[in-house]
Amino acid sequence: MNKRKRKHLMEKMIGILLLGFFLALLLFLLIFFMGNGALNRYFESSMYRRNVSKETIAMFQEYVSRHHLAASDTERIREWAKENHIGYFTISRKRMLLYDNYYALPVALDRTKSEQLHYTWQYFQEVSFTDGNADVFIYVNRERKYYILVDVAAALCGVLVWIGVFAFGVSGYVRYIRQLSGEVAKLEDGLWSVDFTIKGEDELTDLARGLEHMKTVLLEKEEKERNMKKAQNKLVLGMAHDLRTPLTALMAYLEIIKREPEHDKVKLYVKKTVGKAIQIKNLSDQLFEFFLINSGQQPQMEKSESIAFVMEDYCSELCNVLQTNGYTVTLGWKQWEEVKISVCYDYIGRIMNNLLSNLLKYADKTKEILLDMGICQDEFFFSIMNAAANKDQDHRGTGIGVHNIEIMMEQMQGRCEEECGEESYRICLYFPFEKSENS
Repeated sequence: MNKRKRKHLMEKMIGILLLGFFLALLLFLLIFFMGNGALNRYFESSMYRRNVSKETIAMFQEYVSRHHLAASDTERIREWAKENHIGYFTISRKRMLLYDNYYALPVALDRTKSEQLHYTWQYFQEVSFTDGNADVFIYVNRERKYYILVDVAAALCGVLVWIGVFAFGVSGYVRYIRQLSGEVAKLEDGLWSVDFTIKGEDELTDLARGLEHMKTVLLEKEEKERNMKKAQNKLVLGMAHDLRTPLTALMAYLEIIKREPEHDKVKLYVKKTVGKAIQIKNLSDQLFEFFLINSGQQPQMEKSESIAFVMEDYCSELCNVLQTNGYTVTLGWKQWEEVKISVCYDYIGRIMNNLLSNLLKYADKTKEILLDMGICQDEFFFSIMNAAANKDQDHRGTGIGVHNIEIMMEQMQGRCEEECGEESYRICLYFPFEKSENS
């Protein structure tokens, strides 16, 4: 048998998540670098930054004029820069850096690595201070919001792709679950012909197989219960018929006894009445036994013991009773087989009583009764063979006794077989056995 390659549902879910994450990351990086590159090219090639710087310097000139500031009034200048959220701000005059929001003291431009030197697009404009004109450079990072928008858009697209990939990957399993749910609903409505869809190799597939197996078991159980119901009805009807016959005879004998003055005839009718009462009792016992073994309770199986330990006492009692009643019994074995069987002793007692009852009622006393045992493949068998006393009557009667034997053997993991010939009747009990060390 080829083993199916099975992949767990959790592994599939993790695989879908990783695939979605990879695609989302790829899209994020693509949008991030392309968007930022496009913005960089636009801002470097356009007049946007220069125009922003020009507008800001004009605002600064108005502030300086209104407050009559000198280029050395760094504190007032720093306050203005802070209020207007200036990113980078320099004031220089004759190669001397008078103000830089990154430096506290004036410094010569040729001795500093001021960031001013790294702005290739730098735009200087003269501003009039009270102590003379100076070159001013102002950078306001107004384009930052556009970069943030690109980053947010890239992240949002990545998340949406991740969710979309996962949703698409999971949708197949969701549809499968809904399909199984619909099939279960049909089964609940009594539509037993529905077949559960089995596809894939994961936990959902196992669930579908389990549901299909459950349906099969339920169908088998329902069929078994239906057959058992039919058998019970048949047996009950047969028992009712068989009980009616001795009851009718019993009532007739009692009526005769009431009217019969002769003592000898009364004894005869009393004897027949007792016989019919015993027959009724046997039938009621069989009926009680039938419902007892069909109650659903499992038999209490004992530990495995040797055949001699289990069967010897029952066989001896069976032989003694038969011989006492005038029957000839022949044993078909010389010694007990060295095997062990596990049985329910209560069931074995009932089975042997039923067999004895049938022999006493139907066996021909002029013919021998053969008891035999042996090994047949992996089973131990015990059989009884006899001839019917009256071939015109059904030696099984209602058949409830043998039916009870079949049920009890089945519940002990064994079986029972009947062979009905023209001259003989044979019933055989089969027990699965455990071989001994000496076997």
